[in-house]
Amino acid sequence: MNVVTLKNVAEAANLSVSTVAAVLGNRAEKLGIKEETCRKVRHVAAKLRYRRNEIAAQMKSSRPTMVAFFMQKQYVRDFAFDVLIGASAEAERNDCYLKPVITGDESDFKKQLNYTIGQCPAALLYFGDPGPGMTYLAETAGECGIPLGFLDYKADVASISVLSDDSSGIREAVRYLARLGHRNIMHFTDPLRAQYAANRYHTFLDELKQLGLPDCGKHLFSTLDDAGHREIPIRFREIFSSPDHPTAICCGSDYFALEAMTLLLGMGIKVPEQVSVIGFGDLSLAKKCNPQLTTVQQSFEEIGKEAVRLALSSEQPSEPSVRYQPTTLIERESTGKAPKAVSYQ
Repeated sequence: MNVVTLKNVAEAANLSVSTVAAVLGNRAEKLGIKEETCRKVRHVAAKLRYRRNEIAAQMKSSRPTMVAFFMQKQYVRDFAFDVLIGASAEAERNDCYLKPVITGDESDFKKQLNYTIGQCPAALLYFGDPGPGMTYLAETAGECGIPLGFLDYKADVASISVLSDDSSGIREAVRYLARLGHRNIMHFTDPLRAQYAANRYHTFLDELKQLGLPDCGKHLFSTLDDAGHREIPIRFREIFSSPDHPTAICCGSDYFALEAMTLLLGMGIKVPEQVSVIGFGDLSLAKKCNPQLTTVQQSFEEIGKEAVRLALSSEQPSEPSVRYQPTTLIERESTGKAPKAVSYQ
């Protein structure tokens, strides 16, 4: 099979190689090339099945154009795609392209990272907590002089971190529930080894203290193993069978909020008439459940955009640099005034 070159496209379009290269390299607008010429070039390139070799192009220009976006399989959820949308759009705005790299265990991550480094990335981005791979990732980026950024995670290595202002979001959620008259509020989230879970939980407790509200001491932390998963419904029944049960649940994510509502409704407890539930994230499921979920909205697309913008506009940081994206409380149907019949502590 013969390889179609820029010269072949130029000859077929009866144009210069430089003009064809500018159009297919997304530089036509900057050089003032007419749209009619651009359409002609693209039509001929498509007809000849020409494919631009991005790796060869960046080696020739000495300007890297690929931004590598790493994430573990376990973190591939709907909000991750929102981050990808924002990151991809910002990369394209900077005449680059985003390459998602889905990894498994630490060994697989190192293998994928080494392969990606060989493609001369303009920046390395990592979504979430890299766990044991953190040291290797930071050392590799530093040795190669490649800007390193983390999304939805605060790293303590020389890098850029872009994440939601979780503390502000949780504080606003607690204040909102307090305005509705709730004084007996519990928290439901991941194990505290997860960075986001620990931060939101400790901020939750601090805000209760700031508002002079009691700590009910009935907080739940889910686990991924089957035993821990089976324990949650049992604990819910124990907590909400008490006459002075919490009248509101402030959750560490929308996933936990949905689980909480499902368990409560299964016990015959009405949401929000008897217990209010508030989530964190504003994922797609928040508007599709019944009742629709009141939640704290995270700007996932903006996190992606900001991380790429910072990574492409600066050299490798010499120390940790953290940027926070604002959150917004979204009021829907899963929260209401505290029921008067419940006896508070």
